[in-house]
Amino acid sequence: MLDETVWFQYPRAASGTMDTITVIAPEGEPEPGKVLVRIVDIDPPLPDGLAVTISSDIPAAAVRLVLELPRAAVLIGASVPIIELSYQRIQGGELTRAEDFDGIPPEAEEVISYHADTSYLPAYTITIEADEWAPNGGGFVGSERRTYRFGLQKDYSINRDALVAAVNSRRKS
Repeated sequence: MLDETVWFQYPRAASGTMDTITVIAPEGEPEPGKVLVRIVDIDPPLPDGLAVTISSDIPAAAVRLVLELPRAAVLIGASVPIIELSYQRIQGGELTRAEDFDGIPPEAEEVISYHADTSYLPAYTITIEADEWAPNGGGFVGSERRTYRFGLQKDYSINRDALVAAVNSRRKS
């Protein structure tokens, strides 16, 4: 089940996708209030050539933020972060921690443990601020900040393949 703050997650192979966040003034008013949306931050910054566009730069009844992706693979974040990775230089010896699979030296005897962060969510966070005005030409009501996450679907196979390669490179003939 997706967290309600997750905007979207795509597999790395997805292409030609477009997703929107729509910010709407409250319902049930005789004349809906108006909203104005600003992007406060996108962290980390989007790759070159990608941008989130805003459908209106003046107060409107609804404002859409749109991200179009020709290829989802340009995004970062499919690889699940490593919580623990350790190896032994000599079989039965002291455990040494590594930050990633490239940190295990070729002469290491055994890969002992690997734990992935199963709570990991998409890599990008977008923070927006929405201003709202009262109905029927009323005054400014206030601003609200909202945060959404988006990115690639997590892919355990990336680290699984790296783990298999690390273990297999240590097998004796």
